[in-house]
Amino acid sequence: MRPRAVLFDVYGTLLACHPRRDPEPGWRQVAGRFGLNPPGSIRAARDAEIARRHAAADRPHPEVDLREVWQAVFPELADDKDDKTDAFAVAMELALHELAEMPGARAAIRRAEAAGCRLGIVSNAQQSSRDLLALLLGAEFDSIDPRLCAFSFEHGFSKPDPALFRIPLDALAAAGIAADEILMIGDRHDNDIEPARALGLRSLHFGVELRGWDQWNP
Repeated sequence: MRPRAVLFDVYGTLLACHPRRDPEPGWRQVAGRFGLNPPGSIRAARDAEIARRHAAADRPHPEVDLREVWQAVFPELADDKDDKTDAFAVAMELALHELAEMPGARAAIRRAEAAGCRLGIVSNAQQSSRDLLALLLGAEFDSIDPRLCAFSFEHGFSKPDPALFRIPLDALAAAGIAADEILMIGDRHDNDIEPARALGLRSLHFGVELRGWDQWNP
């Protein structure tokens, strides 16, 4: 049976993501371009701020908004009034990861839309991730319904927390689409496949059950 809705993961699914071996030099260059004074180790300062926020969280699988983390690491950003932090976060993400459209992802989105599927995203991701999706997927990103998207940074918790999946599931249920009519596609068994199946969704393990987007038709 054809799914009536498809939910995508981002990293390793819609976007190919390859970590850079040492982001520190790139991060320092970005800080310089933005006129910011970096701490002795940007990575150590970032990791310490994330750990502090995680420790203060009141639920499992907490998530941070990296824009707030960067504002703590670079206090000059704290009174940002012109979206400088958003642009800085995108630049820092590109210095951390080499990112590109997963081959065939845009064509797969077009096929799913042509098949009448509602499209959404459930991902451990940041505002910078959303900005880069729009950049790298182009017009196809507009086919994804923002009401069916759950980006972890907006909610303070992350996959595999089932609550993140329930955000688009509740919206789809209100439209008369049941869990077993929804397909979740992601590259991680622990974060994507297991929680989706536990909620009654269908699933495809990208890179395992589905080797590439050229092999998929909804």
